[in-house]
Order: sequence, then structure tokens, then C-alpha cells
Amino acid sequence: YFEKNYKNFSKIGFKLLLDIIISTKKIIKFSEIPFDFQNRYSGESKLNIKVVIDFIALIIDKLFGKIGIGKNFFNLFLVSLIALFQLSIFCLLYMFINFQFSLLLSIFIIIYINFIINDKISYYGSKKDGKFLYKRLVKFYSICLFGLFINYALAKGLFDISYNAYFAVLLGGLLGSLSNNFLNNSLK
Repeated sequence: YFEKNYKNFSKIGFKLLLDIIISTKKIIKFSEIPFDFQNRYSGESKLNIKVVIDFIALIIDKLFGKIGIGKNFFNLFLVSLIALFQLSIFCLLYMFINFQFSLLLSIFIIIYINFIINDKISYYGSKKDGKFLYKRLVKFYSICLFGLFINYALAKGLFDISYNAYFAVLLGGLLGSLSNNFLNNSLK
């Protein structure tokens, strides 16, 4: 079965049994063999946020991949969330300070939050911290400079034309996050 169907399997994550079961058009007979784990005395579970995200991405890929949006859907969803979160940060700042400074600060904050989330997923369990964390942060910001510029320039330009700060920041955030996501994924 594996040799006949491996081309239909996803390349997301490592949940091969799930992939085999949901990749087939035929019904596969399978059963569960119960297993009770003992209490863990040392080490850590391999279940982390990256495994959960890979699991969700695998299911989305299987549900929507046939129509061409599976693999990118999850990334686009995350990019949209980042842009909405940047807009939220901007709204809080904009109550107290001007548009340009609120925009710039919201961009720097969201890039930092994005780095922390990305770092937890990419380096989970490696226990890298200290000077290595700062090196990764500097590298992340340098990669995101292009997106930061796009985000700022588009939002500022739209605001100057329309005076609608929220629409401008949301659109700038979407395009900036999309470019950052593309650059970060292409450099991995």
C-alpha cells in the first residue's frame, strides 16, 4: 500500500500513519492497540507547539490541498493574524501618540513578537538562549527590514492619501507580514 500511494502523502510533519489513513480514497481497515504510558521520570515530551502546528497544517493540506490552497492556507492565515495583531497594537498606541510613531512602534513590536513565536517553534527544545538569542533576533530583524519598509511605506502612503489610519495600518501590516513570511521561508 505504501509503495502504491506514497506520492499522495503530505510532506508536512511526521504523522505518517495519519497521513496514510487520510490520503487514500479507499477505506483502510485499521485498529488501535491500546498502550498505557508510564510516568515520565526524565526528559521531555516531544509534543510541542511545532508538532501541533504541523498536525493542523497536515489536516488543512489534506482538506484544501486538492484545490490548491492547502499548504499556503495556514501561512496566509498566520500572516493575517499577525497583521490584525499589529493593528491592535497600533490602536492602543494611537490613542496616546501620533500616527507615524505608533505605526513604527507597532511594526517593531509585532516583528519582535513574531520572532519570539517563530523562535519557540524553530528552536523548541534546543535550549538556545543568551547571546545566541540576540544573534537570532538581530538576524530576524535584518531579514524583516524589507517587510518593515514595505509595511511602513504603504501604511504611511495610504494614510497620507485617505486619512484612514486603521485601513492603512491593516493593509501595510498584511503586505509587510506577507513579505516577511516569504523572505523567512525562502532563507530556511
